[in-house]
Amino acid sequence: MTRSHRRLTKVYDRWADNYDLLYGPLLAHGRKMALDAMKIKSEMKVLEVGIGTGSSLSQYPPKANITGIDISKAMLEKAQKKADDLKLVDISLHEMRAENLTFKKNNFDRVFAPSVLSVVPDPYKSFSEMIRVCKPGGLICVLSHFAGDTWYDEFIDKITDRWAQKYLGYRSTTPRDIVENNS
Repeated sequence: MTRSHRRLTKVYDRWADNYDLLYGPLLAHGRKMALDAMKIKSEMKVLEVGIGTGSSLSQYPPKANITGIDISKAMLEKAQKKADDLKLVDISLHEMRAENLTFKKNNFDRVFAPSVLSVVPDPYKSFSEMIRVCKPGGLICVLSHFAGDTWYDEFIDKITDRWAQKYLGYRSTTPRDIVENNS
């Protein structure tokens, strides 16, 4: 595991107990909009990259086949508890890096990446892996913070980036071309 991954794992292990309190309400609307737009049907295989504490689990169709990955074991333990409470039977959770998905090619109907590309050390490789595991005709939905469009937004992002990475675990300067060049 790289130094970046170890640092990131520590940040999210530390946030696991309070993540839903801080980020739950902040990210809930975007997550719901994204999941609604993906039109997930019960028979579909869905990969959620960066499932974290499982905040989105209650929004999936009852019999959806969900696979979730995260680098934080503490976050995955929270997600498993939510899955158990929701009585989800077709779910599997894995400790895994987004840059190195161990799933076979063309495996998932939908790939959902909520707030991941601004977190992972190599967003280009992570997105490439999502493309690899998504079936032809499938759908990848990325919900993320990208670097600002205006000079002022870019300036603010650069000022806050180091602090955001160290304490909050995300990069405020993630380039948009990750998804724009691959869509």
